[in-house]
Amino acid sequence: MQDLQYIPNLILVGSTARKQGKTSFMCDFIRYFNSDELITIKVTNYIFDKDVKEYSYRREAFSTAQGDTLRMLNAGAKNVFYAQMKEIKWNLLVEEILRFTNKPIICESAWLRNYVQPQLFVMFDSQESTSKKLYSAQMLELANMITSLEDYKNIIPNFKFEDGKWIYA
Repeated sequence: MQDLQYIPNLILVGSTARKQGKTSFMCDFIRYFNSDELITIKVTNYIFDKDVKEYSYRREAFSTAQGDTLRMLNAGAKNVFYAQMKEIKWNLLVEEILRFTNKPIICESAWLRNYVQPQLFVMFDSQESTSKKLYSAQMLELANMITSLEDYKNIIPNFKFEDGKWIYA
């Protein structure tokens, strides 16, 4: 893997399959930290919006949010962003993330781990899932921690944000 941009104020959250608990973790994380400073980002490398050609990055509001980002807002997040993009545009998202210097960021995207070195990378894995994503094994090797829907609530209190970076104690 190439030299990646290190982002100490970033936690990435990914999974080996759909419906593993990523968004539930994000929402419980938001409730636990209850901070106006926390930046929350949902990334998809699929383009769902027919008006988007290659890249879209927007701040979410209750009036426009749907699905996962609406759940994050309902959990109390004040700063929720949603990015849709083709893989070739990953650098535009990294530029957006780097604007939040020294602010705590949690981002739902395993795919972004191919392009940045976050302070922490949490992967959700379930042995019961039969439809694992193609890149699952590679992402599990890069993870700082692996958890599951059944166990993630035990790890949330161990996260701390100090001096512009995340710490897991």
